[in-house]
Amino acid sequence: MKKRGKPGHKRKFQTKLVCASLLCTLIAVLVTGVGMYIVSIRSVDQVAYDMSTKLVRQVSMNLDDNLSQMEALIYSIEIDPKTIEIFEKYEMDSQPVSLDDEYIVRDKLRQGEYSRRDIHGVYVFGKNGFVYYNSTSPSLKREYCIEQEKWFTQMEDSNSLYILGSHVPNRYLLDKTPVVTLVKNIRNLKTGQRMATILVDVNLELFRRLYQNMDLTEEQYLLIMDADNQLIYSNIGTDISGTVYEGFYQRLLDSEAFQEEDRRYFVENISDKNIYVNYHKSEKTGWKVVSGIDIKTLTNISGNIRMFTILLMVMTGTVTAVLIIMITYHLFRKLDQLKNGMRQVKAGDYKVQIPVSSEDEIGDLCENFNSMNRQLNYLINTVNRLEQEKKEGMIKAAKAELDALQAQINPHFIYNTLESISMMAELNDDEETQKMANALGKLIRISINRGIPLVTVAEEVEHVKSYLLIQKIRFDDLFEVVIHMDNRILDYKIPKLILQPLVENSIYHGLELKGSKGLIEISGWSEGKDLRFCIHDNGIGMNPETLKMVRERIQSNDLEEGSSPRSIGLINVHQRIKLYAHDNQYGLSIDSVLNEGTRITVRLPVKECGEVSVS
Repeated sequence: MKKRGKPGHKRKFQTKLVCASLLCTLIAVLVTGVGMYIVSIRSVDQVAYDMSTKLVRQVSMNLDDNLSQMEALIYSIEIDPKTIEIFEKYEMDSQPVSLDDEYIVRDKLRQGEYSRRDIHGVYVFGKNGFVYYNSTSPSLKREYCIEQEKWFTQMEDSNSLYILGSHVPNRYLLDKTPVVTLVKNIRNLKTGQRMATILVDVNLELFRRLYQNMDLTEEQYLLIMDADNQLIYSNIGTDISGTVYEGFYQRLLDSEAFQEEDRRYFVENISDKNIYVNYHKSEKTGWKVVSGIDIKTLTNISGNIRMFTILLMVMTGTVTAVLIIMITYHLFRKLDQLKNGMRQVKAGDYKVQIPVSSEDEIGDLCENFNSMNRQLNYLINTVNRLEQEKKEGMIKAAKAELDALQAQINPHFIYNTLESISMMAELNDDEETQKMANALGKLIRISINRGIPLVTVAEEVEHVKSYLLIQKIRFDDLFEVVIHMDNRILDYKIPKLILQPLVENSIYHGLELKGSKGLIEISGWSEGKDLRFCIHDNGIGMNPETLKMVRERIQSNDLEEGSSPRSIGLINVHQRIKLYAHDNQYGLSIDSVLNEGTRITVRLPVKECGEVSVS
């Protein structure tokens, strides 16, 4: 059995319980707070990634859409029957183009140019060297020849649209406006030969419109680069020299991650700043829309989340700690009242009553304690009255029942059980404590109910199980229990509190001093008109002299002072069976071998109706 501390140590356990509760609360708050912080940070990162991804995709889609409209303009010129007829007419003829034909083509170009504000100029270069363009388009140099452009040889044999990134054309007479150029060859459907080339210059107003509705911060970069990674535009324009954008752009060109086709986001250190980079590549043009944001911006958000999380954890921990201290103090006040009452009963005051202020397990325990005290007080008064009247038979019956009740469920046992609950609460959770309190309540209720002298075998077994549950917790699983009951006898009625004292005898006098884990076997069966029970343990047993003394004590019903503690409970049970059965052949028989164990057999008569014979 575990060594119990002094009564004054109770407060130490209360402190331990408060500290353990506070520690558990602190751990829970820390885990919750850290988890919430991690989830929040990941959410911020995910939101930043989603916003950046959405931004570059949207800009790229808008850019593709605008370029598709430009391509549609070129296509409308390419398929126009009148312009095709004119191009075919002068394809191989070096004669001057008539004014009427020139006006037809210019009118078509004018329609397209007026449909888009961002078109800087539309030109058609005939194979015969003649150039068609509207008067609103910048004037070309007289000596300009499209076939002398370096890029012309790259797209001469192509039927697809060719796009040049941002540049300042050298074909204009005076204009130095940077533009993006779209070029497309018009071919003869019969011969497949080029008969004209359409050139559309688009000013950078197109890109400014893409950026104007975007709320970009100073820490955020947004670049548009062509298929050769040449800068086309940025959110500060085309001239980024001498700005942080230039460093960002050059770092991108040197970045290995930026060159990988399957990479769409990464982090780069630029000018001692960690920049989160995300980009989208257009399948139509091969251009890239690149977004960069200083991670410090996200870190500021993370810092705010961290401060909020810490503040929330401190507030939650403080409120929880105060509640734990208040609740623990309130609960221990009830336990202290019950403990003080137990001390008074232990000192012999059976009139003490504990006020019941709750309907929980502790309240039930107090109520049962009060009922037990009232019953004990009644039995004591009855014994005293019967002794005065010299009615020996009635005195023996009442005294036997009193002694049995006091021996099995006495205030000292209840006190010890409460102490065990306190020690167990230090090692186990509330669910285990509830089991022990409920088991003790069952023991008290069946013990103090004098109005029912008989119980079924099944009820007696349940009573024993409740008692064993308490003892196994108290003794830290010092023993194992095996119960074998014939189902046919479970409804038979027997005097209550017959088996539990015998089981207690096995624990205290057989297994407690064994030094290793023990075993108790409880069995019951019927033999003819007799009912038999056997309680067998593998404890320390008894030597022949002790066994002989115990047997003599039982047979003599000797309950005088100085009786062996081992025999008091056995004598009580044996005496009660004799009083109920009115036959000396019924009662207890004991067999024991030193260091091997003890076997106690109970024999009772059974009537035909299924009840044990009683007076």
